[in-house]
Amino acid sequence: MRTRAVLARLALDAGSVVAVHQLIDDVWGAAAPANALNALQVRVSQLRQVLGRDAVRATRPGYVLDIDPAGVDALAVEALIATARRASTVDPLRAARLFAEAIGRWRGPPFGGLGDVPFTVGASARWDELRLGAIEDGLRLELAAGRVLEHLPELEELAAQHPLREPLYELLMRAYAALGRQADALGAYRRIRGRLVDELGVDPGPRLQELEAGVLRQDPSLLGGPPMSTQASVEELVAVPAIGNVYRPTSRLVHRDADREAVPTMLARHQLVTVTGPAGVGKTHFAVELASRMTRTHGVWFVPLEPTTRPGQVAESIAAALGAPLDRPLASLCARACEGPTWCWCWTTANTSVMVRRP
Repeated sequence: MRTRAVLARLALDAGSVVAVHQLIDDVWGAAAPANALNALQVRVSQLRQVLGRDAVRATRPGYVLDIDPAGVDALAVEALIATARRASTVDPLRAARLFAEAIGRWRGPPFGGLGDVPFTVGASARWDELRLGAIEDGLRLELAAGRVLEHLPELEELAAQHPLREPLYELLMRAYAALGRQADALGAYRRIRGRLVDELGVDPGPRLQELEAGVLRQDPSLLGGPPMSTQASVEELVAVPAIGNVYRPTSRLVHRDADREAVPTMLARHQLVTVTGPAGVGKTHFAVELASRMTRTHGVWFVPLEPTTRPGQVAESIAAALGAPLDRPLASLCARACEGPTWCWCWTTANTSVMVRRP
């Protein structure tokens, strides 16, 4: 493990010298052996046997991992996020793609498998914050572009996972308000305010307070009409290469590999597959993650049914997902939008996620 820790520490400064005393402090900390310098040299020798002698060079006052920083995932992701943030004001579409690409490179917790190596504690916290900030920035661009319905389930899940995170709740409130769901927007504000007061003894910051006031006075800039994604025609929707309206989640569920393999097989054999479980376990995220991988070979449409309170709203939700007016026969709209060899619907309610395949 210490050999991997030395490699990880050098990789964080790829192409630059890391001093010997810094390496020892970062890898061993207070648990450094009496012969710490010799222990470090042994680890460097082991790395050279695997990577090649020239890969780790001794250069005063320490060692340098002689590789291109772009070859280190962590540094490449950081560069992508920085580029995306610079592009946000001049090319939002490109920025959104860059944020999605950066987030897609995460393969699990930072420094997974290294244990409690001293330098990973602070570095892991920094990378977790960087990732969450990138998710927020990417979602902010998606909402600004009108893609509200597609990202609302992800926002709800993220807010549940980070109940004290004000930027996430700001995005969630704006999404609810844009959909005309003022009560839900105010409910989200009450939830985070209650948690902040109970756990930290503070009120929400000025941005959230101003947002709550805007929702209360029905600020037209917040309470928009249907989001852009529901205003497109059926013809425009079916013309895109990725058929359907399914968004790509910015995070990946862990410990679900067996389910990821089983559900597509089940869907190939059965017309309907239902995922059940208590609220908050990630049913919607799981179903959408699977559906997002099928959009190039299937027509996949995401229909959130949790907000529905009466039977007539089911048809309205389907029409909204298709970007279709309600004055056209729903059956013909479905047939037009789902042309092709196969298609699937992904329905979500409070306690179930259902995937339906055309027979």
